Amino acid sequence: MSVGTGAMMALMTGEHVAHIPDLAESKILLSRSQAIIFAGTAVGCQLALVTGAAMCVMAMLRLSFLVRFISRPALSGFVTGAAFVIVASLMKDFFGLHQVPKGVNFFENMYFVGTCLGMASPTVTFLSFLTIAIISILARCRGRHRIIEIIAGFKELLAVIITTLLTFSWSFHRRRELLQSIGDDEGWEDFIPHVGVVPSGLPSFALPPLTSGLPAVIPSGIMVALMCYISSYAAAKKFAIADGYEIHAGTELGVMGLANLVGSVFGAFPVQGGLSRTSISHNIGVRTQVAGIVAALIAIGGLTFLTSLMYWIPNATLAGIILSATPHLIDFSLARWLWRNSKRDFAVWMAAVGGTLLLGLLQGVFLAMVLSVTLMVQQVAMPPTNAMGRLSNGHWRALAYWPRTAKTIPGLLVFGVSGPLLFVNWEHVKDKLLDTERRYSRHCGKAVEAVVMHMVGVPFIDATAIQGLEELAVEFRARGVTLWFAGSHGSVRKMLETVLVERAVIEQTADLVQQVEAVVQQALRYIDLPVTTHAAVMIQRWWRNRQQQLLRDRGYSDGDQYINVAWAVDNSTLKEMYRNQSLKLVPSSPDLLASRSPSRVNRDGRSSSMV
Repeated sequence: MSVGTGAMMALMTGEHVAHIPDLAESKILLSRSQAIIFAGTAVGCQLALVTGAAMCVMAMLRLSFLVRFISRPALSGFVTGAAFVIVASLMKDFFGLHQVPKGVNFFENMYFVGTCLGMASPTVTFLSFLTIAIISILARCRGRHRIIEIIAGFKELLAVIITTLLTFSWSFHRRRELLQSIGDDEGWEDFIPHVGVVPSGLPSFALPPLTSGLPAVIPSGIMVALMCYISSYAAAKKFAIADGYEIHAGTELGVMGLANLVGSVFGAFPVQGGLSRTSISHNIGVRTQVAGIVAALIAIGGLTFLTSLMYWIPNATLAGIILSATPHLIDFSLARWLWRNSKRDFAVWMAAVGGTLLLGLLQGVFLAMVLSVTLMVQQVAMPPTNAMGRLSNGHWRALAYWPRTAKTIPGLLVFGVSGPLLFVNWEHVKDKLLDTERRYSRHCGKAVEAVVMHMVGVPFIDATAIQGLEELAVEFRARGVTLWFAGSHGSVRKMLETVLVERAVIEQTADLVQQVEAVVQQALRYIDLPVTTHAAVMIQRWWRNRQQQLLRDRGYSDGDQYINVAWAVDNSTLKEMYRNQSLKLVPSSPDLLASRSPSRVNRDGRSSSMV
């Protein structure tokens, strides 16, 4: 991650400086160097000091876990919204619009750009598009030839050199025109806005003011610290995901705090992990912090020896370089995926983007974080519940998702819960269960006599929920309904055994961890099934055992399915039962046919009933 003076920190620092009018026209005396600097610079240094101190305190208190409450859709939405804010802030330099004010929000900025676009400078606009064209063409041609590969690695530097030479040439041409036309060259250097004079040498060590104006900066500094950490982590996490490595949030927090503390004593405003700058570094192949050391050495050398060469670098070129990197920050592909697969997370993404654009950078990401946490709490407070049906392979699935293939058993309700059972959601789960029981009874035309709760999706259960289950079991018993549990594990299983089984609240004596199919087979013995359904249960159970035996003997044929069960019902009823898959239900009780009808085994190993 590239750490430096990012566009967002510059925007927020400018916003905070603009809101301190009592310092806007004053001058503050620094303690160490006794140098006189403008109040805006002093406020920027104070902001960096407070930001660094706040981040270091957060690191010592191990508050980096706060970033875990920011989901990936929230991060993506924030980065996307921040990219739009960066683009809007660069439009002034991109088109050479002197009339657009600074320090306005996204929509105000776009409004001013739209109204002033007719006054854009053709020369500045040409330089901006030329910069983007050079970077884009070299990026597309990368890998075609070794020489082009080398040149493409310095495409941004090449764009700076070309546009700087053009700016220098056109500016002097403009000067000659002014001298020839009006005999005065005043304002010729402003023809193409450029960097201008860059002080040579490294900044001197000087503590920012510790008394004058510092209390007014502390609240803003804490907010900027949170913003700095969140944005830096967002940038680092984005590219960590792209390259497949992990980052430690606590380390990032401490390092960013230290960087701001050091920067505050050298005249710097708050620094962050730059989104666009990191994107540029990533695009040119930077993967380690060695690049940061090289960049620092180059910056030191440039500030010492090359500041005169930076004079004519056009602002349009710098804007073009940043704009060429921002498309990599805008993540519409994730938004499309969220829209197709998770509307809840799409709402978080939209809240992050909209909040960042409408309310501001910090407010936008906080809005997304609050919405993410709210949806998480709602998911816990209202876990998904479903009535379940049996598939042909013996697995049980939610009827809502398998309405045609999942079959039900009259009188037996399998109820699944996906989430922990806690004090915040027990009443919701109980209401859903009782409501499902009523609707299930009306649907099947038979009162529910047994309820099997599918607990495989329940990772935890607290005291409130276990007491509620105990009361529910007693209520069911009073109505002649038995309550069973399937798929419980870990602490949930232990709690059920301790409270419900040992107290004889439920009749289940088998292992609570067994699958729902096995529990259903036990519960079926307690249900007064219709005659046809009861016959189908017996037939299916017997035939499954018989089929396994025939498969072992390799003497299986489809005809056996009807030959061996002719004793149970007549042929028309039998065919109707097998045509209606909902009657093919299998209990795991002892072989029900053993006492019904003797059978003989033929020489080929097949069995035929004695009707």
